[in-house]
Amino acid sequence: MDIVETKERFLEMIINRAIVSLCAVLLICPFLLPLFAADDVPANAGFLRLKATYEKELQKITDSDLGLIVTEQDKYLAALKNIQKKMQATGKLDPVLAIEKEIDRFSAAKKISVDNISKDVPELVPLQNAYIKAVEKYSVEQAQKIIALAQNYEKALGNLQEVLTKNNDIRGAIEVKSEKESLTNRAELMAARALVMDAETKVNQEKPPEKDTVKTPGQPNAGEKAVAKPAAGNDTPARKKYTGSPEKRIRQRFDDLIKYILKQDFTHASEFVDPEFVKNRGMEGVRRCFMDVFPFLRFSDDPHRKLSVDSVKVGDKGDTATLIPKLWAGNQWHDLSANKWIETQDDWFIDISDAEKMEPQGLKQLKRAEQIKPGTRKWFKRMPGRK
Repeated sequence: MDIVETKERFLEMIINRAIVSLCAVLLICPFLLPLFAADDVPANAGFLRLKATYEKELQKITDSDLGLIVTEQDKYLAALKNIQKKMQATGKLDPVLAIEKEIDRFSAAKKISVDNISKDVPELVPLQNAYIKAVEKYSVEQAQKIIALAQNYEKALGNLQEVLTKNNDIRGAIEVKSEKESLTNRAELMAARALVMDAETKVNQEKPPEKDTVKTPGQPNAGEKAVAKPAAGNDTPARKKYTGSPEKRIRQRFDDLIKYILKQDFTHASEFVDPEFVKNRGMEGVRRCFMDVFPFLRFSDDPHRKLSVDSVKVGDKGDTATLIPKLWAGNQWHDLSANKWIETQDDWFIDISDAEKMEPQGLKQLKRAEQIKPGTRKWFKRMPGRK
């Protein structure tokens, strides 16, 4: 009986301890629930709402323009079938078969390129050119909308980052900063910028050149009377588009270029690039080369970023020059890779055809320097007399 009684007491003790533990858990749960609930609430609700709005608006732009393109596709197919009926009514078999082939091709591919322009049925050419033009227009308009949306989103992210920093929500501010920095390299934004740049280049190339005034033998006009004419000959130097020394002009052109570079406005920046390079490589090629010439473009925007000219050396022949730019970062100036300038079309242009890439180590050092805020002591540099 003593053994049985001992077992019963031991079992009763275990049960009592279990009851006490259960009661303790029940008492503590009300205090723990808010902590678990807090984990379920997004840590950065404002950022998530902003991001969701951006993605929703981006989808709206895509869906809206997709609907316009589908409408153009339907119009083109209807026009094809209409022309096919007319050809059939006149008994022309070859055009009927050619149009049937185009209907099958377009129904599968849903696009028309220059290679698809009909050579067998001239009546199709105006329709195909009109379709290409309409789709290009919609694509460029869509790209412009995406760029505008991304710019507004970037601005809103910057404002939110500032608010979170002031509220001591450093983790949330870092999350927003990371989103803002990644925005530049988003596929949809890069594609949109390239499309807009190419479209603007195409428009500029299609502009008719300025016609030179045709001079006929006879009396000179009033303007010609006012200017003393040089002796006849082909060795008369062309009038330059600037006054002053080449060095002064290059510095001026560089300063104007940098205004657009800091804004990442490569369309206007391309106006300072060798025209032959822009014509051959297009805007996307210009953008990529500028990323190599000015590596800080790979970093996030910095309102304190400044660039200046360290030195300019004009070549012996006077039609080329080497410019050393310098970047203000980490409370000091940093020399960047030299870039070449050439004189063409009576003015100076930057030559980025053979841009020198910065070494990875140099790129890291430059990025670390840019992360140092103005007025902050450089922590990585030992102060004199300190051990």
